[in-house]
Amino acid sequence: MEYVIINGVIVKNKNGVVSGVHPGKPIKSYFVDKILQEETIDFSINLNDGEKQKLENIYEINGQEYVSIRELADYLNIPMENNINGQISLKDNGQLEIGNTKAKINNKEIDLNSEPIIYKSNVYINIKDIRKY
Repeated sequence: MEYVIINGVIVKNKNGVVSGVHPGKPIKSYFVDKILQEETIDFSINLNDGEKQKLENIYEINGQEYVSIRELADYLNIPMENNINGQISLKDNGQLEIGNTKAKINNKEIDLNSEPIIYKSNVYINIKDIRKY
């Protein structure tokens, strides 16, 4: 085995253990022939103006509801950038890191209920963390 990847972060490569990475707890840590695909959950967001917008990529994972950060940022017109090191920049609005429960929102450090995760090739955040802030 040349590489070990946890939550989308390479923690071991052909040269050994990679230092300075924070992948968090593995979501799944076993080999399977086929991964069961979760069904999406009906979810709408309502902003101050009263306009209701249905979000398409909401999943229940390990008993928690997660929303796609990309879809949410697009809806709110917040520029978003995924960095190769697992950090997600929401430009001046905040900074998140895959596998880390510490985040920065509007220049304030906060504690998330659970770390952002990678699922179905997207980064997701727990809905409780959205409602909290």
